Amino acid sequence: MAELNGGGKGFPANVDDDFQLEAKTNNVSRGAFVNLNDKQAYSQYATYTTADVTDYFYFLKNNSSTKNCHVVGVRLQATAADSVSVWRGTSGTPAGGAAITPVNMGTSENTADVTSYGDANITGLTDGSQVDMIFATAAAESKYHEFPTEIILGQNDTFSLKGTAAETWFFTVYFYMK
Repeated sequence: MAELNGGGKGFPANVDDDFQLEAKTNNVSRGAFVNLNDKQAYSQYATYTTADVTDYFYFLKNNSSTKNCHVVGVRLQATAADSVSVWRGTSGTPAGGAAITPVNMGTSENTADVTSYGDANITGLTDGSQVDMIFATAAAESKYHEFPTEIILGQNDTFSLKGTAAETWFFTVYFYMK
């Protein structure tokens, strides 16, 4: 059976014998949707060699008063089997790091209203809450870790990565602003 919708467009909607609406959908991740529609998806790539088990090598802070920063995942590779601890709410003023500019993943010139640093040992930070661990189970293994739920950063919230051993880390952080 076909019903006309009440939205004024005049397109029929198919309803089956159990009165269930038949629908066709295109499913994409929220990050892909934001990239296509808002042009606000970003990535950051860097490589650093940490010297100690307490070394932060990546720091991200959301500066926007109107948009949250949604950290979706991290691609990680290490020169040995090792792990990275993932932190939210790291406080302090990062020192010793070099600014990393986010790259827009779409066709836009939009820029992310964030501050981010990377270095072998970013100092001046105090641990917040550890929210996850990423494990590299073999040397030179490239692994994409999608967080079970996006890590959402409001204004002035932070996201950080800390090595758990002296190691060379190759990484890309993926996030979007919404």
